[in-house]
Amino acid sequence: MNEFIKGETIYLRPVEESDAERCVEWLNDQETTIFMEHGIYPQKLDNEIEYIKNAECMLAIISRETDEHIGNIELKVNRHTATISILIGKERGNGHGTEAVKLLVDHAFNRIDLHCIKAGTNSLNMACQKVFIKNGFKEYGYGKCYFRGKDFLIYKYKLTKKEWEKRND
Repeated sequence: MNEFIKGETIYLRPVEESDAERCVEWLNDQETTIFMEHGIYPQKLDNEIEYIKNAECMLAIISRETDEHIGNIELKVNRHTATISILIGKERGNGHGTEAVKLLVDHAFNRIDLHCIKAGTNSLNMACQKVFIKNGFKEYGYGKCYFRGKDFLIYKYKLTKKEWEKRND
């Protein structure tokens, strides 16, 4: 057990090459990726292994109750700003995504010393929108994406370190 960041119901640890097969299963599951770009093209194990090797801050979300790998969360850092993304492959709807974002955002602001974290989600993905809003992210804009043969909006969210600190005083 390599608990990099400890939470109440989950912990985060580095994603390992041995996790790649499970990740590919999630990425190829049309229900799991219904609101994501990942579900458009089939994902291959070799590509996922390479992605894991090159990821700077990609963490596995592990359930404390079952000690099972239930999802991934990632920060892509560019100087003092980052983009956060999350995929819950199992045990959706239990608050694990909200807790994972909270843990990684806290780590990003207090250990990596980031100033701003951004996120985006398809306008249809209500669960993901709730996760970001519960963690204090504010909508700051939108973009368009082509999804399932139609144009949809991508909601853009951001959270600054100052906003995070105010929430946690």
